[in-house]
Amino acid sequence: MHHLKYSSLAIAIALLSACSSETTESNNVKTEAIWSDIYVTSNGQDSRVIAELNVSSRNGNNLKLTNGDKLQATVGTTVKTLEEDDGFFDIDYRAVFDVAVGDTKFIVQLNRASENKTLTNTITLPPQYQILAPQTGQLYDKDDSIEIEWTKSGAGDQFSIVFNTECTKKDGDKLTGSEIYNNVSDDGDFTINLSNVEFFNDALINTQHDCTGSLTFERRRHGQIDPAYVSGSRTYAAQQRSLDNIIISL
Repeated sequence: MHHLKYSSLAIAIALLSACSSETTESNNVKTEAIWSDIYVTSNGQDSRVIAELNVSSRNGNNLKLTNGDKLQATVGTTVKTLEEDDGFFDIDYRAVFDVAVGDTKFIVQLNRASENKTLTNTITLPPQYQILAPQTGQLYDKDDSIEIEWTKSGAGDQFSIVFNTECTKKDGDKLTGSEIYNNVSDDGDFTINLSNVEFFNDALINTQHDCTGSLTFERRRHGQIDPAYVSGSRTYAAQQRSLDNIIISL
C-alpha cells in the first residue's frame, strides 16, 4: 500500500501541468502519432465512457476529430458515438451507457476515415461493491481511527481510497487537504488512523470548529490497448463510490 499526501493546491497544479490547451485537428495527424487515454467509470447505476486523444503524449496538443474521424463504444448490441465535450483545458469525447454490472465488456474504437484504419480497445468493468462502513454523518475525534469496510471481490483488481478534508482557518477561510492511499488490498477492510493525518496539525486551523471529511473509492481494472496508439497510452475501467459528511472533532 502506497500512501501519498497532497494539498488541493498541489493537485490543481499537477492537473494543470499535465495537459495542453492547444488543439490540432485529427486530419493533420497520422495514426501512429496519437496518444490516448480511454476509460470507463461507473457509479453503480450507469457507466460513462471517456476518451482523450492528444498528439504524441499526455502533454501534447488536444486532438479534435475532423473529416469523418470518430470514436464509438459498443456494449453488447448497443453502439454509441462519443460526443465532444470541450472543457476549459482539453477536449474529451463521452458516451453514457445504462449498465454497471461487473465484467460488462466495452469495445471502444477510433475510426480513421482518411487512413481507413480502426483502433480498438477492450475494457471490462470490475465487480460492483457497497461501502458498509463508516456511515454518512459519523463523528470522530482527531485521535480516532476510521474503520472502512466494503464488499470485497477477490478478483485481484486495483483498489484505492482518497480521504478529503476541509477545516476552518483562524481567519474564517477554508483549508483543504487530501490523503491518497494507493494499492490498497481489496479485502474489504482498511483503517485510517486520524492521529497520523498531519493536515490536522496545521497551525492555521481553528480547532474550535469541526472539520468535514469525505471518502472516494475506486476499484480499477486495466484493459487492452490497441498497439497502434503511442506508447504510454492507457485504458481502464473503474467502479467508483463516495461517502460524504464525515465529521472530525479537533
